[in-house]
Amino acid sequence: MKFHFHLAKSEDSAAIMALMTHAKETVAHKEWFVDDDQEYIEKIIAKNGFIILAKPENENNLAGFFIVKFPGNSKDNLGYFLNFSETNLNKSVHMDSAVVHS
Repeated sequence: MKFHFHLAKSEDSAAIMALMTHAKETVAHKEWFVDDDQEYIEKIIAKNGFIILAKPENENNLAGFFIVKFPGNSKDNLGYFLNFSETNLNKSVHMDSAVVHS
């Protein structure tokens, strides 16, 4: 099966949330998966990062997604744990979540 990858747009947030909810409900170890809310997803798409979507060729179903976050100098930037300089904090990128439909 071939897949197409593209950047998520605002109108993709409902499909992302549906797949994230499915993942949360079906994961074997519920404590291993922390889901996000739609507001967070929309902020990532709008300004705080990007989301890559995977869709099967010739289908519109969402097969998976990968969330990348640019935390900047926010308190949740993991660079603080690594004693990054202010310059390097602003260069940090987080792999936030990855979900693939089973």
